[in-house]
Amino acid sequence: MEEVKKKKYMTQAISDEILDKLSLKNRYSFLNTNLTAILEPKEFNFLKKAQKFCVRFEKKNEITHGPEEDVYDWIPAFGAEGYLVRSHNFEVIDVNYTDFGFTMELMRNLAVGFFDPQFSIAGGAT
Repeated sequence: MEEVKKKKYMTQAISDEILDKLSLKNRYSFLNTNLTAILEPKEFNFLKKAQKFCVRFEKKNEITHGPEEDVYDWIPAFGAEGYLVRSHNFEVIDVNYTDFGFTMELMRNLAVGFFDPQFSIAGGAT
């Protein structure tokens, strides 16, 4: 007996032309253009570093952000780089982030949220 694969989504709501323009790189470019004037260089550099990690991670792992992907599988890789939380430096457990606090947490959250909102929410629940 042949197993019928059921689709989760039947209709594509956004055209391919628009989806191409909504690439992660383009979304980050839009964000950076708007934040350049208000961020300190240290904050902006941290944001760019987190964005670079996300872009490389997406490409290396061929992430499509589709319903078949389990975002919880990404947690170890993001955690190893310190992109799950940056509100504290966690010196008690010898993590000692040099870039931490509310602003760095916001920069991390922007980079990860633009990468995948569902993953960003999952990180907050972890």
